[in-house]
Amino acid sequence: MGFLCLDTGALYRGMTIYFLDNGLDAGNEADVLRAVRDADINVRCVEGNTLVFLNEVNITPRLRDNEVSNRAFSVAKVPEVRVKVREIQQAVARRNNLVCEGRDIGSVVFPSARFKFYITADISVRVNRRHTELLNRGEEVDVEKLTLQINQRDNADKNREHSPLKPLFFRLPPAQRHFVQQH
Repeated sequence: MGFLCLDTGALYRGMTIYFLDNGLDAGNEADVLRAVRDADINVRCVEGNTLVFLNEVNITPRLRDNEVSNRAFSVAKVPEVRVKVREIQQAVARRNNLVCEGRDIGSVVFPSARFKFYITADISVRVNRRHTELLNRGEEVDVEKLTLQINQRDNADKNREHSPLKPLFFRLPPAQRHFVQQH
């Protein structure tokens, strides 16, 4: 269909790479302001693949590095970082037809989106998916520890003050309900 697929977690990971590469601390206000000001993150579709660029350098291969994964949550919970990433997402949407996934997409980033789907996989499926991903990268991870980490992240995201993870339920007008049921 020619839509760009945007994994918003990749944008937060991109910000995390900026913090790591520049020795910045997500708990330091001056460091956060520097990152928000200087990190130029954008996405491009190249040969059908969505690539993430940080200051014009393709960082896509680094997005799933263990160090990035371990630090991404602390960077992503910073309100100023969330605002910057939201602005990036909205700018991407102005330039592209977009399918977007993320924990606050329907509630905060695109609250007026025409179509929203709140889909979550069972914890065992998510743990298996992440475990397989880590094994394929040559990393050995304890499944029980991984389950605990995923549950903790879900809980933290649902209860954070800024942009919490939450489904929005709304009623479609009758004409649109018929459209959705038929298509």
